[in-house]
Amino acid sequence: MLQSPFNTLLLKIGDVYVKQYGAVSKTSAMYAQSSDINPADMVNIVGEVVSIPRGISSRPDYKGFSTKDIRIGDTAIFRFDVIYQFARDNKRWKNCFWYRGNEYWAADIQKIFGVIRNNQIIMVNGYCMLEHTNNPVNIILPSNLKNIDGIGHGTLTQIGNNLTHLENIDAEIGDTIYFNPNILQKYEIGKKKFGVVKQSQIFGVQKPHSAILLP
Repeated sequence: MLQSPFNTLLLKIGDVYVKQYGAVSKTSAMYAQSSDINPADMVNIVGEVVSIPRGISSRPDYKGFSTKDIRIGDTAIFRFDVIYQFARDNKRWKNCFWYRGNEYWAADIQKIFGVIRNNQIIMVNGYCMLEHTNNPVNIILPSNLKNIDGIGHGTLTQIGNNLTHLENIDAEIGDTIYFNPNILQKYEIGKKKFGVVKQSQIFGVQKPHSAILLP
């Protein structure tokens, strides 16, 4: 039986590239690694969970991470560099391996945003999904955040459990959330565009017809 190592999920991904990229783009990405190509737009970011680690490391950078909301058979949503990371020779994918004739991918738990189960998105380990992100707006911020040029905002569309040592923020689907636009990770699945931020990166939450509430 194939068993994940600590901190790592094993996935079956299928197509590595999204459909709109042809052989020319693939060659450029693998060898030239052109700066004109955004890897987050060209590689797949979903795959089937086939193995879950028996435990998570006690290292500080893994504090609070958990697999409690992830099941074998879920479709994982992950960061682009689960795929788009190369071995030292720059000619093969770092996280890809073969076992008994099948291709698998290793995904660090820190790079898993959420899972899809029964057609429902479940965000994990403090990640949030948002849509309708707009240009930065001017709002009054605490003194420790004054050095940020503008605040991004968007509509919260999915939120799950926070890291195990942190409380969930007071936010729900439909709220407007405010964040540093420089940390927003932008993706697309099936022509649906969305952004990802962590609960800990949210500066404020605005519920319908209410003032902005700081976490």
